[in-house]
Amino acid sequence: MWVFVGDSWYNKPSHEVRKVIQTYRVRYSLKPSGQHQTGADVITVDFQTELDGIPSLLPEGAYIMYVEDLTDNRAVHWTRWPKAYRPGFGA
Repeated sequence: MWVFVGDSWYNKPSHEVRKVIQTYRVRYSLKPSGQHQTGADVITVDFQTELDGIPSLLPEGAYIMYVEDLTDNRAVHWTRWPKAYRPGFGA
């Protein structure tokens, strides 16, 4: 694999390339969707995992309200959320 460092290209063996682990900030509630949510109901937690690994890290029955990619510093659109948590798919 060729990498550009400074002003030069270097041939770097692929086994030396490190994968960046994404960090996601997830806001969720244990109240079911459709019920009134207050600030006290919302829990915020950061995970270093693949996006599809988030559901296994949340408590059973968690309702995801927001996902932010802290590595890329942007919100994760709901169409990229784990399938079980996408609106219309149900969990």
